[in-house]
Amino acid sequence: MNNYTRPLVGAIRWDAWMPGNRDTAGIGQRNVGQQVAETLSQMKYHWRVPYFTQLAADGITVSYPAPTMEIFEEEMQYAADAGIDYFAYCMYEDGSGMEYARKFHRQSSLRSRVKMSAILNAGKYNMQKHIDELVNDFQQAYYVKVCGGRPLVYLLEFFEGTTEGDLEALKNACRKAGVLPPYLVAMFVHRHDKKQLYFDAVSGYSVDGYDGISFLELTKRAAARWEDAKTREQKLIPILTAGWDPRPRIERPVTWMQIPENRWAQPPTPEEIAAHLQEGMTFVHQNRDICQADTVLFYAWNENDEGGWLVPTGQVDQDGSLLLDVNGHLIPDTGRLDAIRKVLCN
Repeated sequence: MNNYTRPLVGAIRWDAWMPGNRDTAGIGQRNVGQQVAETLSQMKYHWRVPYFTQLAADGITVSYPAPTMEIFEEEMQYAADAGIDYFAYCMYEDGSGMEYARKFHRQSSLRSRVKMSAILNAGKYNMQKHIDELVNDFQQAYYVKVCGGRPLVYLLEFFEGTTEGDLEALKNACRKAGVLPPYLVAMFVHRHDKKQLYFDAVSGYSVDGYDGISFLELTKRAAARWEDAKTREQKLIPILTAGWDPRPRIERPVTWMQIPENRWAQPPTPEEIAAHLQEGMTFVHQNRDICQADTVLFYAWNENDEGGWLVPTGQVDQDGSLLLDVNGHLIPDTGRLDAIRKVLCN
């Protein structure tokens, strides 16, 4: 690829792709799996459903199977083959349904080919309740380490009055276990005030667009964040974008966020994603003083209905209909991964 050792490449995982509970009683109780099935149960958005999606007999309604190790390891293999080094997991509470992937990861035969990192405060997750679990993960070969062996940890939000105590408890637990302190990275927007004292670096979760701007313009918005951190002399993990197009959620609203109608950008081509990746890695190479963790982070592996993904999707024909193999399964479209493989593995 290049004459220098490339940075680690991570990808955010938001694991809502699970069976839904249809609101047959009409009382508005739909789990997250049902809601992201409804957002993508429109033929015009079929081209972005994850490859393991199930298609109903009507050819429009989609759903997702119960998570299995087999499906998880297929995803791991796709990621590993493309050169992705780790998944950054949005951490959710046990029993939520959204914890399945990180639990599979610990048992996977591929867990050291694609390693793991944690994104805390991404949802309902009691950090102190899980401290022993986190510190145990930190000690494993499958957990990403940076800057001489420090476990890499992202935080999506900062809750005044609680996060400070959570982080102190986590650091204390690491000390007691003989583990180096975690390398803490702020992903939230307001990361330049007193809260920055708790963090080693800044990054981001996503990069939003507006009024249907081009993907090139979206990547310029990402690069502006990198330059902002450089100007402020902040340590940085550059956030990369694989898109921002939440129109499925705008048209069929979900319960956990509200999105203005104009907040979307044009979807990228695989080649545009690959060029953006190269740009991000070059920035790290040229700015080692602030990019000390030597990694970049993609939004995202599987934010399919929000608009940023690398996971294979289902192939569609010219009218947008999903194509099925002889067994009735979707035919994977690996175009995005194929493009970044050329950057990472050549």
